[in-house]
Amino acid sequence: MSRRALAMALLVSAPLLGCGPYFRPNHPLRASSGSTTVDVRQINFRTSDLEVALSDSRPGATIDGAWITATQAPDGVPCGRKAAAKAVHVNGSSASGVTYAARFDRAKLGTFGAIDPGDSRLADLLQNPSTLEVRVVGDGEPARCLSLPISGDAPEVGWTLVPWGKNPLFAGQALKSWFPVGTSRSATFATDWIPLRLGRWWGPVRIGAGVGLGFAWGSSPNPNGAIVIPGAISAETFPLVGRRFALGLVAAYDLRPTFFRTTGFELIHGPSAGLELAFLPVALPGFLKGPQAGTIGLAATIGRWLPDGGATVIGVGLTMN
Repeated sequence: MSRRALAMALLVSAPLLGCGPYFRPNHPLRASSGSTTVDVRQINFRTSDLEVALSDSRPGATIDGAWITATQAPDGVPCGRKAAAKAVHVNGSSASGVTYAARFDRAKLGTFGAIDPGDSRLADLLQNPSTLEVRVVGDGEPARCLSLPISGDAPEVGWTLVPWGKNPLFAGQALKSWFPVGTSRSATFATDWIPLRLGRWWGPVRIGAGVGLGFAWGSSPNPNGAIVIPGAISAETFPLVGRRFALGLVAAYDLRPTFFRTTGFELIHGPSAGLELAFLPVALPGFLKGPQAGTIGLAATIGRWLPDGGATVIGVGLTMN
């Protein structure tokens, strides 16, 4: 996972849950020049589309280009910036005019789902206060270049995730290792890979569930180890949040169906709690921010495995959400 974790999270979670989340501005984002008016309608990070509506009384008026540039440090000339939409096409009509979709570069997935850092994408362009520029051309008339702020910390450029609002979905994965201590249990070391973890934010709490595959190694009577199907229901909150890091509290209940090669099946389960130091790779002003925009964390937990007399376990893990 890279600093484009927001785009990745939406790309992964939307198809799995059968929905297509997009952002809608909290307040009208509009620019006008003479009879020409442009309204920003929505942004879809999953498809890297920015939808705008054009209202223009001139015959043949159409949008033929869109650019996004840093508000504080614009590059190039108006309607000639470096970060241009690779395609602009008519997307329908609305009460405010004809709608257009300006498609910017999409995330390219590389090995094991990592995002290819080769070219700029919509999420990158909006990580700082940004300005949208739209070029409108009409039959036989000079082109008009309209500009308006599109991202920033000011309330007038705030965005809401539709349909989830302030409680968005998240998708993630985790790699954990467990070390039972002070016990005669046969399992002395276990490691879990959780490739699928889904959930939703509820206010300041991230609630999710995950499942995966693990292996356990131990001493007699199971010298050859065991296969584990780990799963967990968890709740996390982040009472301390900085610009790039956050400290989280984690509580979970772990279910570990375990298949020992010599003694057969055993359902290991129990509660755990711990701390998580999370890196915040994405900061999109006006959009999701802080832990809701994605985290990469290191977690240390302590738990209790049952039954068989019980065992105290210490866990360390790498999480990506």
